[in-house]
Amino acid sequence: MKKILAILFVLIFACNLVFGASITDELKGMANQLVQVKAGVSKPSYAFVALTTDYKNTLVDNYVTDALTEAMFNTGKVKIIERANVETILQEQKFQSSGLVNEETVKSIGMIAGVDFVCYGTLKDLGASLTVNARVVDVETGELCAIARTTILKDEYLQRQVQSAVGTPSIATTKTATTSTGSIVNNAWEVTSYTDEFGGYTKYIFTIKSTDEKKLLLSYQKYENSAYNRVISGIYWGYGGPTNAWGNGITNNAGTYDIKGQGETVTKKVPDAWQMYYGPSNDNYFWFAWDSKAGSRWLVDILVNSDTVSVRRDGLSRKFQTAGLLDKMAEYGITWEEIDNAMANEEF
Repeated sequence: MKKILAILFVLIFACNLVFGASITDELKGMANQLVQVKAGVSKPSYAFVALTTDYKNTLVDNYVTDALTEAMFNTGKVKIIERANVETILQEQKFQSSGLVNEETVKSIGMIAGVDFVCYGTLKDLGASLTVNARVVDVETGELCAIARTTILKDEYLQRQVQSAVGTPSIATTKTATTSTGSIVNNAWEVTSYTDEFGGYTKYIFTIKSTDEKKLLLSYQKYENSAYNRVISGIYWGYGGPTNAWGNGITNNAGTYDIKGQGETVTKKVPDAWQMYYGPSNDNYFWFAWDSKAGSRWLVDILVNSDTVSVRRDGLSRKFQTAGLLDKMAEYGITWEEIDNAMANEEF
């Protein structure tokens, strides 16, 4: 039976590639299951809260949610309010940031939005596919009135965005520092990579600049033994300040920052300085600030999940176009799973 199902899955996947079936087409059946009848209402109104992945990839979340919204609209049986209005409500009520999106909170969202029903749910990565779990809550009664589940094949966009646990491509290494301009349209991330044969690792430095030299960065140091892999993320705000024992300028980077991404502002004291080398030699480096106690996981989450990030310190603000970080990592064969595991190495 398992072999038969596997063959059928491959055949469906091949047909989708040949005939161009879209994610929206695959969600038609689910959409019909989620349509509800409201007494005295010809077309009940719906609000959609973004379906969420375990790894909080907003590009994937929004992409699939928009496809399900379109599939629901195409039934011709419902009215749908703009997602932008829902996101505004979420930000104002801080529901998503507090992690409290459930039957009770979506009822409140629906009442504020003035709709009959609210749809929300989750996405589960299965490698070549995604499982979509959706629920509908009746705003008037607060009752869960529909549950639907389906599995969709990843199209080209989702294959790029979702870095799953099914196989980690080998990483091509270089012996000298190289900078990639990337092939993704509007991807502003710059990458420097080098292999330190003496240290036994390959380092990838992902940086994003504002209008000047201020930058946000994520460094991934990859060893043959993944238990030693390390991720450091931080902020470069300028050079100068006091010197250390070797006479190097430690910079004025350490301090308290307001960082706005994912629709909310985080205020963090970033207390530690770190010297980042662009290659195995010691003649090309810069200092930046990071939070060693937290392993910078909070900043990595913001960079991965936000299209834009604004940073403010001492009244000076800068905006960074951060969209596409996972895309840029994928160009180098780096998955979100290995980044997540590398950050876990810092937790003990």
